[in-house]
Formats: sequence, structure tokens, C-alpha cells
Amino acid sequence: MSFTARDFVVGPEDSLWGSDSPLPGGVDMQLLAGADHTEGRFALVRQTIAVDEVYRHVHENEDESLYLTEGEITVSVGDKSYDLTPGSFIFLPKGVPHAIKPHTPTFKGLSVCSPGTYFQACMEELLAFTKAGNELTAEALIEIQGRHGIRNVSDDGQWYSVDRK
Repeated sequence: MSFTARDFVVGPEDSLWGSDSPLPGGVDMQLLAGADHTEGRFALVRQTIAVDEVYRHVHENEDESLYLTEGEITVSVGDKSYDLTPGSFIFLPKGVPHAIKPHTPTFKGLSVCSPGTYFQACMEELLAFTKAGNELTAEALIEIQGRHGIRNVSDDGQWYSVDRK
């Protein structure tokens, strides 16, 4: 990795968060461009996700976009559903609930949140929480994300399921 005030490079295996991912249990996120590197305009994350479902949630403060590079998923946005395959892109407007149902054991993609300040602050708080030795329970996750305008709207209060059979 190398930075200057306006340009920087993150290698194919690198993350601005170092080797740690803010979320445990089948969710690996690598920060490629943070709000503090883009003057708050956006945050870009490379993600590898191996869960049964990312439950319904809403971003109150930022738009989110996903470019799928590997795997197959269905994304529910509001009352619509979209099937995505590698090379697909989806825009998820702020304030609209969305969820992801994978159809493959793992899916990978690039996710952009704009502006990037809320998402990056949330992920960094989660990372600090787990690095301090705290167990990231569903309740703790909901509380931390809620402070940053990411609200769970699933029926059972869970964020994702890792009950792979």
C-alpha cells in the first residue's frame, strides 16, 4: 500500500484495515478506499461473504452499490427482487430496505457506500469492539450499526445466518 494526499494504491491482498475484517462469521471485508482517503465522498470495500443470508436492513445515511464478481445472489430492494450473476451491478438507495440471499456457498464483490463516512466509522467501531476481545453478538451488532444509521429491519433481529448445512 502507498498513499499521498490524493492518490494511493492498495494491493490485491491488502486492506486499509490491515489483516482484520470488522465482521466475523463468514464475512470478510477489505477496505480499499476509505472516507478519509476520498474526502468523505465514498468508501469502497472488497468483500467475500459465505453466509446463508444477509438479512433485511436499511442504510439511513448513504447509498450503497454492489458489483458482483463471483457467485450468484438474489437481492431484495424494497418490494422488488433482482437475480445477480458475476458482472452484475446493483444500486441500493439510502432509506430503502434490502437483503441478500446467496445461491452459491460464497459470493464476492465490490461495495461502494456514498458518502463513505458513516459506513467506514461503523466498520471501524466494529473492528475496535472485536479487537478489544468483545463478543460480537446480534445485539451488539445492532447497537453499533444503529449508531451509524444502519438499521436492522429483519423479523428476527439477526444480521446474517451462517447455519450452512
